[in-house]
Amino acid sequence: MKKDTHRKNIEFKETQLRHKEFAGITFADCSFIDCEFTETLLSDCVFERCNFNMVHFAQTRLNGVVFHNCKLTGTDFSDCNDLLMTVRFEQCLLDYASLSRKNFSQTMFNTCSIKDVEFSETNLTGAIFTDCNLEHTIFQRANLTETDFRTAQNYSINLDANFLKKTRFSLSGLPGLLERYDIEIDL
Repeated sequence: MKKDTHRKNIEFKETQLRHKEFAGITFADCSFIDCEFTETLLSDCVFERCNFNMVHFAQTRLNGVVFHNCKLTGTDFSDCNDLLMTVRFEQCLLDYASLSRKNFSQTMFNTCSIKDVEFSETNLTGAIFTDCNLEHTIFQRANLTETDFRTAQNYSINLDANFLKKTRFSLSGLPGLLERYDIEIDL
């Protein structure tokens, strides 16, 4: 018997998804508004055009998960289980999300709005921010080793409050690195 690997147009609004396991499933046009994922495993899942506004992931494992064109406004990833955590965000709205104290090493953020987000004590080693808007986003005690910001816009990073080594920036991003020093730069 063939296993159904697609879920479409399902509304999980204000649902508690406890101790569930979803593997190899594509969710399209689903709504998870105000859902609570607790000790759930999401493995090799793809979410397309899904709404995750105000979702909380408590001890949930995200392994090989792709969010494509999803709304994740106000979503809290800070309590996710770090074990084998691998995610990718493509054309997502991540404004006001919490991504603090997590391992987002090697994570791809592609063409995302990431405004007013907090990356405090976050491991972003090797992460790539391609064409992302990082307006009012906070990086505090974050590991930015080999992180790529070359095509990101509107970021402001305190060089003294984060760990940077071989971090990549474009010349146009220089003001966002030096604004705290109250100096003027003519480009």
